[in-house]
Amino acid sequence: MPNVYRNNQLTYEYIKPIRTMRNKTQAELGKLMELDTSTVGKLERNEIQFTPFYEAKLKQAIRRLRISQHELYSIKTLIEYKKLRGYKG
Repeated sequence: MPNVYRNNQLTYEYIKPIRTMRNKTQAELGKLMELDTSTVGKLERNEIQFTPFYEAKLKQAIRRLRISQHELYSIKTLIEYKKLRGYKG
């Protein structure tokens, strides 16, 4: 299983699945990422660019939520299947 976290392959598409997997609101994830709630929402919807700064903040939240490599790989697989099926949501 590839190391998604360490290979810097995280994108904005990971934010919502990570958040919902841990039953967190955008406000709660924002606190973990040290970002404003509205910024988390804009990142989820790809309304602002997912820069290395935001990627670092997401990695910080992943560590705080104790999300495993297996969980990240599952999210990556889910994202890929959604793309194949043309799902946008």
